[in-house]
Amino acid sequence: AVGPERLAWAREFCGLAAALSPATVEAFAQHYHPQAVFSDPFQTVVGRPAIAKAYQSMFGALTAPRFTDLEVAWTNTETLAIRWVFRFSVSARAPETALPGTSWLQLDPSQALICRHEDHWDASALFGAFPGIGAVVRWLKSRVAHAGSVTQTD
Repeated sequence: AVGPERLAWAREFCGLAAALSPATVEAFAQHYHPQAVFSDPFQTVVGRPAIAKAYQSMFGALTAPRFTDLEVAWTNTETLAIRWVFRFSVSARAPETALPGTSWLQLDPSQALICRHEDHWDASALFGAFPGIGAVVRWLKSRVAHAGSVTQTD
């Protein structure tokens, strides 16, 4: 069973993730082991400074990025999954995009620091938020969906 200290850790981490801002990235990164590995569909980075830079970059590239609707599930005392929705706009005039995803976190058992963080989400949803590219992504998705609905007979 997951003890109260791990549950408190998860509540704190999720609270910090929900309140993440350029000013809080460095404090947030302190939840990572100095040599932690972070990966998502676009990158794999190693080390606390590189992880902080990855988080910081989303504030420079997107408008009002934030994590909402965080839900935690523990698989054991060192591994947890966090389901979330990443909300952002590509510009101040663009509509908000809500991109659902899941983070798998592996904690160092002795320090309660994240040693591995894997983010899983649909990268096409991100591309779909950008003007021009979005139309192409929607067309491709419709073609794939149509191809998947076709059945063959012998």
